[in-house]
Formats: sequence, structure tokens, C-alpha cells
Amino acid sequence: LNLWVISSTEDKIFDEISQLPASDFCLILGSHPFGQAFEYRVKAGYDLYHAGKVKHIIVSGDNSRDDYNEPLEMKKELQRLGVPASAITMDFAGFRSLDSVARAKSVFGVHELIIVTQDFHANRAVYLAESYGLRCWAYLARQGQFQSYNNTREFCARCMAVLDVWRGRGARFSGPIEEIHLAE
Repeated sequence: LNLWVISSTEDKIFDEISQLPASDFCLILGSHPFGQAFEYRVKAGYDLYHAGKVKHIIVSGDNSRDDYNEPLEMKKELQRLGVPASAITMDFAGFRSLDSVARAKSVFGVHELIIVTQDFHANRAVYLAESYGLRCWAYLARQGQFQSYNNTREFCARCMAVLDVWRGRGARFSGPIEEIHLAE
């Protein structure tokens, strides 16, 4: 299952902006706001926006506690870098990659996007997005520390992703439709 997820998605993963197809949307997957992965993902999303590869950024992550809000912290950092608030949508129910990609389509009405994440996670994210009917590519943010831990964890997570798709598992919270209208 692990090798199947990797081989079926490897042609959709890019580390050079110039080679990446343009799309209206990118989806930055959440991570802890005080970690390197967070910093690198937000910077990669900014780079896509600044290069004109995307028009709108969805920041998706966990905010299950009053003192923890990944989407809000990503939005603040993107705005600090120069992305206007009108070009950012927060998804507060992206508890897992599956939730984030499924909600991009079912809640926000997106049909095509660029996923921003690190190399260890990109194949699973693309696999899930395509399984939920999205046309997508992944743009790789810089890698952080703990690569061996991430690779081990991801082996199991890729296998679980296939099982989740086969079982028809959806987002934990589907939520009301909040279609994003792009500014012209």
C-alpha cells in the first residue's frame, strides 16, 4: 500500500515553482505553530502567491483548544509576509490531512489546488486529495528536523490513508458550505 501511494502520486510533486502548474488555490496543511514545518509551509505558500502561481490560500489545521489555533497563526504569518487577508481562507477543522482535503472540496467548493507540505507527507496528501475528487499537485516546503521519525510515521499513515479511502471515511466535520469567490 505504501509503495502504491508513492508511485501513483510521484509525478504530481514539485520542488520548483517554475515547473508547477498554476492553480487558483493552494492548501497549506497545518502543523504546530512554533515548529520548523509551520514556518517552511507558510513561506512556501507565500512564495506560490508572490510568484502568481495561486490566487487564494486556504490554511487548514487544528484549533480544538482555546489556546491553540493553527489556521489563525498561519493567516497572521502570511499577512506579515504581505499576503492580503482577502486572499486567505481559514479552515478550522483540518485535524487530519483527510479532513483538510475533503473539506477543501465539500465546504469550500474547490476542485483543483496545490497542496503545500514537506516531502515526507506529499504523496499521502496528493493521494487523499485525488481520492476525494480534487485535481492537485504538491509543492514541497523545506524539510525540518526529525526526518527519520517523520518517514517512519508516514509509512504507517500512507497505509491508513488507503484504508480510510476504501472505507469511504469523510471529514470529521463537514460543516456548512462556504464557497470562496476569487477577486478578479
